[in-house]
Amino acid sequence: MHIKARHYFTTGRVAFIFLLIYSLLPSRFSPAHDFVRREDMIPHLLFSKSNNDSCEIGVVDNRSMMFRYPDLGSIDSAEDSALRSGISPGGRWRPTRCRARVDVAIVVPYRGRGRQLVTFLAYMHPFLQSQQLDYQIIVVEQSPGGDFNRGKLFNVGFVELASSNFSCFVFHDVDLLPQSRDNVYACGRRSPRHMSSAVNTFRYTLPWPESFGGVVALSEAQFRDVNGFANVYEGWGGEDSDMRDRVVSKGYEVNAYKSF
Repeated sequence: MHIKARHYFTTGRVAFIFLLIYSLLPSRFSPAHDFVRREDMIPHLLFSKSNNDSCEIGVVDNRSMMFRYPDLGSIDSAEDSALRSGISPGGRWRPTRCRARVDVAIVVPYRGRGRQLVTFLAYMHPFLQSQQLDYQIIVVEQSPGGDFNRGKLFNVGFVELASSNFSCFVFHDVDLLPQSRDNVYACGRRSPRHMSSAVNTFRYTLPWPESFGGVVALSEAQFRDVNGFANVYEGWGGEDSDMRDRVVSKGYEVNAYKSF
């Protein structure tokens, strides 16, 4: 079929407008996980301590509690920031006026993203301390050369902290930050958590139904049960979908908790 040039450009313009509208529609994205309701969030979390004499972990029903992103121009050096915040060597902190009910290790794979790392640490330490957690952030840096292997770096971080007796592990990309304190950094008692199931760049919906990337939380027992992340995926993507397959194959459901 022959299409005249005038008609061709008209058709192309219509197609472009259609694609633009389609890309801007929220409905084009896959729906998010079924969220655990706000009032049911706390009972679903994995606690390492009883409630007696322990720090209170509350879900704040107040948008003003959302944290602000730090100004890079005003960020102190890592040493000064750690000293001021009471962070122990190795990136660990725990409350001193009560016993933390949650102990959690945050594993961050890293290579060549210094600006994001500075922002991440300046933001996450105050955020985690506001939840009164016993936590440690470990940054696992891949040496230069070769393709980035995110899954292997996660496994290295887990092995490095395995002797520290953390009951919960959060595997966290360096360029993602929680927006609300309601997003409690704790594992699910029965199921792994997809903690970044609602990201602003995807209009707070999943980019695809089986998405399990960005930030995920597994208890130590769950991580060992699924045998960790795959080591074979190099470059961009693959290890997160593989991890979801491992989780599902072991009979777990993926939980996501509504953050406000």
